[in-house]
Amino acid sequence: VLIGSILVLLAAALVYRALGWLVSLPILMFEHVPPQAALRRAAERVRGRRREAAVVLVGWGASALFLSWLSAAVIAWIGRTATPWAMGSMSVLVPLLSVVLLLWLVSGQVVTFINGAGFALLVTAFYRRGALDAEGPGVWSGEIERLDAAAPWTVSRRVVIGALALALVAG
Repeated sequence: VLIGSILVLLAAALVYRALGWLVSLPILMFEHVPPQAALRRAAERVRGRRREAAVVLVGWGASALFLSWLSAAVIAWIGRTATPWAMGSMSVLVPLLSVVLLLWLVSGQVVTFINGAGFALLVTAFYRRGALDAEGPGVWSGEIERLDAAAPWTVSRRVVIGALALALVAG
């Protein structure tokens, strides 16, 4: 019980710190500041908004878990439905299981990409809201105005690179 309590407290401290660093990568990319300054600035921007950040992360985590579960459940259902049909012949069963395994592999990659890209987009949106609320020079270095003036489907190359980097890290 004591060890469990200590682990829960350590996990809470880790989550609290991680919420403070939630927007550090967008700050690093868009505001061109060194990593230590980006971490400090991220903690300042999230201060007073940790509950909102926690809700965003919990919501993303729940949807990511649900999507992963749904994908696995559909592939398992396909496997359970199709295998009894092919039990009479190994020449049909082996290719069928190979197709089910390939579907499982591809769906896992797609779900991982969707979850990672969704996380990157949420972090960027959370950063953007904080950058719009923040005062002082250097916020976004004019990037918000440039993106707002662009067509709605146009995205900065740095945003795409950051989203892909977060997707790779999350996946």
